[in-house]
Amino acid sequence: MKKLILILVFALVSVGGIAMIETLSLRDLVASSEIVVIGRVLDRKAFVVEDAQVPAEAGVQIVANLFEITQVLKGTVANGERLKIRTFTWILDLEALTGPGEYLVFLEKTEKHYDVVNSPQGCWPVEPDGSFAGMGYDVTLEKLKRQIDTASD
Repeated sequence: MKKLILILVFALVSVGGIAMIETLSLRDLVASSEIVVIGRVLDRKAFVVEDAQVPAEAGVQIVANLFEITQVLKGTVANGERLKIRTFTWILDLEALTGPGEYLVFLEKTEKHYDVVNSPQGCWPVEPDGSFAGMGYDVTLEKLKRQIDTASD
């Protein structure tokens, strides 16, 4: 059974377009986000997803991340505020919010928590020098702020 699941996952990932995210432009990423913030994960709890579509053996988990904001770039939240951000493991190209350090995240509100917009594209690790890694490697903080200002006009 495990081999079958691994084969199916490999087949989905191998077929371009089905398992790959659609990359949004910076403009669309900002426009799709209710808030854009920098902060760090304080706590992380994972829960196994098991239903008719996803057997427990697949290893898919919902992760509840407690995230503390250190800088607000867009939205009506405050520095020091703590958010619940839902992420997933074993889905898409890359998991979000997995390591130590700060992240810039583009978030949309759901009923009880926030989701990363177009995950993993909407989650950028912040390097020690303040630059962004991940899918934000070619965007500066100034360029992002200009895009947010343009979107709010």
